[in-house]
Amino acid sequence: MFEKLRDAIQEAVERHKHRPFLEAAMAACAYVAMADGSISIGERGRVDDILEHLDQLRIFDPHDGVDLLNEFADGLRE
Repeated sequence: MFEKLRDAIQEAVERHKHRPFLEAAMAACAYVAMADGSISIGERGRVDDILEHLDQLRIFDPHDGVDLLNEFADGLRE
């Protein structure tokens, strides 16, 4: 029981520590993808690949990353 609790706390700390990197990566992805005015399906697929393959981002739910990407893209559209 203590190991599960310790692992959950450690994962939460890792997510907190790497959250700024997630935000920066999704902002950069949105900036590059929006260069032509919209984000294509291929570009969204590449974002999914980034979220799956980078160790620092693998600990996050991919939906969190996509939501951030969408927020940044909406900000760029405005």
